[in-house]
Amino acid sequence: MSFNYTLEKLYRLAMNNQQELNALDFDIEKYGKKIKLAKMDYLPNFKIGFDYIQVGDAEKNLMGNVPDDNGQDAYGVNFGISIPLWFGKNNARLRQAKLERQAAIYEKKDLENKTVSQIKLIYFKLQNSDRLVKLYKESLIPQAVQSMQAAEVWYKQKQGSFSGLLEAQSIWLNFNLAQHRALTDYYQRIAQLEGLVGVNLMFDKDNLIQKGAN
Repeated sequence: MSFNYTLEKLYRLAMNNQQELNALDFDIEKYGKKIKLAKMDYLPNFKIGFDYIQVGDAEKNLMGNVPDDNGQDAYGVNFGISIPLWFGKNNARLRQAKLERQAAIYEKKDLENKTVSQIKLIYFKLQNSDRLVKLYKESLIPQAVQSMQAAEVWYKQKQGSFSGLLEAQSIWLNFNLAQHRALTDYYQRIAQLEGLVGVNLMFDKDNLIQKGAN
């Protein structure tokens, strides 16, 4: 079976799984939270408190005797508000967080563009290696085998020379070596793609790859 991934699927895999892109997503989210926290510092801070005073115990401690029934414990609620005054410092924090987030967004977009470009280049090299493997396997090597077999028959029948037989064998051998080089390039391209998309492409049950001469 051949390599069944399309360019579009490889792009999607890279956008979802590449570690560098995921790290930038984390940075963008982190700086977004910093922006929210900085904006919250502009809001007033409300406070509410609760007071409880034991009147009876206080009178007993001061007078040395137990108060009558008129002494009752007191309860109180207090409110407070603090308004931020140091806007200059918080403005700097907010501006810095926005700049950091925007820088991370630009960095991610730049990495996405580079990733897409690299995937496209490697993908076309992979397709070229695939065509070469098929060319040697399905056409050139079978023809070389036939020529080698014919040269061997002619040599045995005294109709061909030994040098002709050696030449036919040499062509067959060179075609096999060339096929293995193309096959090596093929798998190297897949390994490069795996580094870009962040997943294993060779053992996906839906996209099984099986190459080479049989």
